[in-house]
Amino acid sequence: MPSLLRAWQGAGEMTEYYDFDGSPLTPSEWSAKFFRLGYGSVGFDVLDDYREVSTVWLGSPHPLIFESKVFTPDDAFPLMGRELETRKYATEAEARQGHAELVAKWK
Repeated sequence: MPSLLRAWQGAGEMTEYYDFDGSPLTPSEWSAKFFRLGYGSVGFDVLDDYREVSTVWLGSPHPLIFESKVFTPDDAFPLMGRELETRKYATEAEARQGHAELVAKWK
């Protein structure tokens, strides 16, 4: 994770966006990466009961730039399942570990 001093950009403004490795991004760099298909995916698993565990890079807000969610299918809205659990992480390594933990927990 970069130090706060490295996160300062321009005329004393702190960046709000960070890459996978924690390095600061400009808004346009973040946007280009965020909307690139597949770039932000850290993990995705569909469990036997159709629950889904998804972990992604969000790039913002610092320092928790990764997020995992566990979803269950919803009979009323099958394409918009209900959230069962959410976790946030500061590093990719934490996100990968947390994803594996959630898969094991909800299996």
